[in-house]
Amino acid sequence: MEFLTVLLIVGILSIMIVDKESQIKSLEEENQEFQEENELQKEYIQDLNESIDFQHCHINFVICYIDKIEDKNEKERFAKYLLNNEHFLEHTNGIIDFIQDEKERDLYIKKYNQIIERLECMSWK
Repeated sequence: MEFLTVLLIVGILSIMIVDKESQIKSLEEENQEFQEENELQKEYIQDLNESIDFQHCHINFVICYIDKIEDKNEKERFAKYLLNNEHFLEHTNGIIDFIQDEKERDLYIKKYNQIIERLECMSWK
């Protein structure tokens, strides 16, 4: 009888150990999935940051280009082109939502507004 009791206890403990091992394996798999997802999110954030940096350069380039145009007719034509170019406006304005840092966002909005104001002034002259 004692032998059967010990055997029963050993059997129950074995089942509990196997169950715990499967739980550990399941948690390790979940952890691996989270790590992979985390890496993908890091890559996505890095891509967004590179895109934001590119947009800053893009806006600075456009402002410098506008400043260097001497011919008033050419300035007006260029300004009208950009103001009517939906891709330019959407692409330049759309990046604002992805900027996490408030100071960076404010700086970007300021630069964006500068370029739109300059374009509007030039297109009406």
